[in-house]
Amino acid sequence: MKKYYLILLLISSFNPAMTQKEYEAASALLDSISQRGLQATFTYANRSSQLELLESFEGGQIVIQGNKCRLTLPAQEIINDGQTVWTYLKEANEVQITDHDPKQEAATPWTIFANYRRDYTICRFDTHQENGHIYDSVTLLAKDAENFLQSVSITIARATKHITYLEVMDSNQALHVFLITDFTYDLKLDKTFFSFNVEAHQGVEVIDMR
Repeated sequence: MKKYYLILLLISSFNPAMTQKEYEAASALLDSISQRGLQATFTYANRSSQLELLESFEGGQIVIQGNKCRLTLPAQEIINDGQTVWTYLKEANEVQITDHDPKQEAATPWTIFANYRRDYTICRFDTHQENGHIYDSVTLLAKDAENFLQSVSITIARATKHITYLEVMDSNQALHVFLITDFTYDLKLDKTFFSFNVEAHQGVEVIDMR
């Protein structure tokens, strides 16, 4: 609980109260993202509360379409079709199958958009220019002190509405940073894209946990 109020204090001390115009602009921006499918390639870094680098990698990819999601990481792939979740562990050549839990939809920064009004409070809206481009940033603070992702900051290019940067602080005060290297909206995907193809993974061990 103390960590939650520390985050709130830090955010409020660096930012005056939002105006109604800023709040409406931030809400409209988040709504416009949540209504579109997207694909993002990203570089990731995770630092502890003492700024010690815990993990980093390049070439991660996320694809979101409605309530469906496919996340590709160096060591694993997670596919969610809105009903079933497949977690493929590459080194072990093992796939774990579980039921989708709607309560976990806000567990990653990529899937908070649809439920941000339910789970988060908009606490900051900023605009800045860089290399001749205008960027808008929205910071969200979790309503529930038990939410693993306590604050999420999203930076979006105004001209294209592309997400360019995500910064997340979790309940352990670790900082997660996602630098977007490629971004696309409204992909045309085959209906099998959000499912795991056992035949394409020779010898894969299937563990059904449903």
